Amino acid sequence: MESLYKKISLMENPELVSASVLNDWKKGGRKLTKWELCRVVKELRKYKRYEQALEVYEWMNNRGERFRFSASEAAIQLDLISKVRGVSSAEDYFLQLSDTLKDKRIYGPLLNAYVRARMQEKAESLIDNMRNKGYALHPL
Repeated sequence: MESLYKKISLMENPELVSASVLNDWKKGGRKLTKWELCRVVKELRKYKRYEQALEVYEWMNNRGERFRFSASEAAIQLDLISKVRGVSSAEDYFLQLSDTLKDKRIYGPLLNAYVRARMQEKAESLIDNMRNKGYALHPL
């Protein structure tokens, strides 16, 4: 059986998105598990295929309860959003997250986005916020 990762990573038509491959895979009667999709995202990220990885996560998000995200997965999605769509979109995503997903894992990718964009004031403000929450107890 052809791997899902291979089908997504070898898409030749730039108009196609990962969602079309996932929908075809599902229509073909194949099961899509959260574990398998997260593994595909991990492989795509490894080869810097950030846009395709983000598309897989967005496809999962559009399926609601079936693929409920953990804080770790939300952190990965935030990192992907910052790389594909920029810091502003990453901030929007962060703000719409529920408080239950905003643990220490989610702050790292946002801080990283600020640092990559050379947004010193926002990075320092976020570090202060992290300290207040007990997430940044040690110097970096």
